[in-house]
Amino acid sequence: CKNISKAKIRQVLIIEDNKHHSKATKRLLENIGLKTTCIDTGAEGCKAILTGKYDCVILDLGLPDMSGNVFGNIAEAQLEGRLRFLWV
Repeated sequence: CKNISKAKIRQVLIIEDNKHHSKATKRLLENIGLKTTCIDTGAEGCKAILTGKYDCVILDLGLPDMSGNVFGNIAEAQLEGRLRFLWV
């Protein structure tokens, strides 16, 4: 938790199709003072990251509509490294 604070991460996008996992992750992050948004598809996730309001993305590699690897590669290329990704 201390490392997240030092990294100045404040807005986290959680892209996870499993409602239990996204809810638990959201609760954990909000308990340490971060703002979170949960999305359950790759298509919605692509739109959300392009808003530029997130510091970090927690990305499920097994999304139903898009491989997490493909999504991450597309997002990283478009954002040129301005966003941190955590792959789960």
